[in-house]
Amino acid sequence: MTSLNVALSSAVSSLLVIEKQMGVTSNNIANANTVGYSQESVILGSSVSGGYGTGVSDLGTTSNVDQFLLAAMQSASTASSQSSAYSKLYQNLQNALGTITTNTTGGNDLASQMSTLESALTTLATTPNDKALDSKVVQALGNLTANLRSISSQIQSLRTTADANISSIVTDANNQLNTINGINKQIAVARGQGQPTAALEDLRNNALTALTSDLGVNAYVNANDQMQIFTTSGVPLLVGDGVIPISHTAVSISSTTSYANGTINGIMVGNTDITSSIGSGSLAANIQMRDTELPNAQSALDTLAQNVTGVLNAISNQGSANPPPSTLTSATGTSFAATDAVTPSANLKIRVAMVDGSGNVQSYRDIDLSSATSVGGPSPSVVSLINAAFGGPPPTVASLNGSGQLVLSSTTTGQGIAVSTISGTLSGAGSTSATNFSSFFHLNDVVTGGNSASTISVNSTLLQNSYLFPTGTLNTTNTGTPPFSGIGASDGTTATAIANALLGTQTFNSGTATGTLTQQSATAALGLTGTFTIHGSTGQVTIAVSPTDSLSTIASNITAAAGGTGITAKVVGTGSYQLQIGGGGTSVSFTNNSGSVLSSLGLASNPTGYLGSTTTTLAGYASAIISDVASRASTASTDATNKTTTLNTLKNNLSSQSGVNTDEETAKLTQLQSAYSASARVVSTVQAMFNALISAVSA
Repeated sequence: MTSLNVALSSAVSSLLVIEKQMGVTSNNIANANTVGYSQESVILGSSVSGGYGTGVSDLGTTSNVDQFLLAAMQSASTASSQSSAYSKLYQNLQNALGTITTNTTGGNDLASQMSTLESALTTLATTPNDKALDSKVVQALGNLTANLRSISSQIQSLRTTADANISSIVTDANNQLNTINGINKQIAVARGQGQPTAALEDLRNNALTALTSDLGVNAYVNANDQMQIFTTSGVPLLVGDGVIPISHTAVSISSTTSYANGTINGIMVGNTDITSSIGSGSLAANIQMRDTELPNAQSALDTLAQNVTGVLNAISNQGSANPPPSTLTSATGTSFAATDAVTPSANLKIRVAMVDGSGNVQSYRDIDLSSATSVGGPSPSVVSLINAAFGGPPPTVASLNGSGQLVLSSTTTGQGIAVSTISGTLSGAGSTSATNFSSFFHLNDVVTGGNSASTISVNSTLLQNSYLFPTGTLNTTNTGTPPFSGIGASDGTTATAIANALLGTQTFNSGTATGTLTQQSATAALGLTGTFTIHGSTGQVTIAVSPTDSLSTIASNITAAAGGTGITAKVVGTGSYQLQIGGGGTSVSFTNNSGSVLSSLGLASNPTGYLGSTTTTLAGYASAIISDVASRASTASTDATNKTTTLNTLKNNLSSQSGVNTDEETAKLTQLQSAYSASARVVSTVQAMFNALISAVSA
């Protein structure tokens, strides 16, 4: 009788388990194409009672997942999403810069536009009296400066996009964390009710994989089958049954905003800022592009803009338009107070001349300005000495307008006014810049706002009247009685000099950082607070800035603290001032930025971006910027392709290991069907034996 009971128990347990196996196998086949689904199987165990085998027992359902392969795939997902996001943003940057065209001139890239400008200037230099050529030069210069502004704007737009991407990625990360937390709770309930959890574990792994594409995390399953998640730096994101959400608020970004100075919000977990500790995933790629790659591209553009401005304006201020305008006014952005102190050299002398339409001087004064103490204050000032030389006021030749610009006006209707420095230099209070008279007051600037690529433009006066482009030079050697030739009709000396300068080599020095934002005074308190560290060739200096500090004060403090580091600082500019810091060697950079000092001064961490110091032409430097970005974009694309290939390989391996093979599952169904039939036959046989036994006993 015992043997029959054992046989019946074994057969019945077999039928129940086989029925479950058939259900699991059918479910496997149904989910064969479900992404992230892992093949499930029933764990079997032997049942023993009283020393007899009593059949088979169901020990639960499990997923056929190699945990080490799964972890490798998730790590590859993090790397792939990071490199893909990085590559996409670099491709957008490359598109903004464009590619170098094969045409020497006429292209839309910066290098070709520089060559077009040089070609127009060369033509103008040979025919300076052709006013149509003035227009071509101004147009070429306008195209170049407009492109610099456009690229700069696109760079900041890409930074804004990266910051917006960060917010979107943070939202997705929070969604995945909440999904995992919800599944944790479902698994706990299922465990308590003795129900299978394999499908829930698959869903949890899928959510974790999605999370790892956002940022690198460390995750483990505790003794209660609850997944716990931390950032790679150890900040908790999911502990116990509670999610600590990540937060970030995106902003609109300009060249003056940065994460370092607090104008870009951090990525927060509670009160902890994890921005700097995020080193992987698509979050890391967007942070890298927003805070490093794109600012470096901007820095290279700013360096180009500063060199273009310096080269063009230094030469144009030695020249004069022919015929000259009736008034010469300091360029837009320049502002002097009447009381601003000036420091002339002992031999500073200028010529101011009234010139007719044929370029002949009708009257002039050679004026000694060596005694000037201010721009327009009490005599002796620059304004008063010029007016006194002409016997006035009246007539008032020199004045400061309401914007603080110096205005030189012709004393005779129908005649223009031209100026040239005979000898000596002029510098301003708090600034170490010593230059000629016209450069000091920016009277013949052809470019304005050139301290930054975002603001560089053609002088508005030239945009309105291109014939005022300075092509020649006011004659300062003739001291006879007017009239005499002042600016010859065939005098293209200034245009020639500018064209030659564009063809000549320039030094682009990463060892010197010049602020891209200007101040109206070198000695006025800036109201800035913060600290930053300057890294020079042989050491570093940390500077603290207080609200009462001026540009001159900051420069003096840096110089005083420099010691043997080689670091130097000075204020440059006239009527518009910038802080310039040198590293004393091949490079200078800034770290540990706290407060708004660096952003308010427009000092970039890397002055020339990734290009470093080099000597080349302006067109060559423009080409170098484009080529550098193209090279980095290509490298990023290759890296993204390689990492995507690695990820796909691991996905395929995991799918082969844990995925559903429909042929195998179909064959398994056939085997289970046969086993089910055999077990059923055992049941029917035992039943027949029971019936026979009962009949025998009854008889």
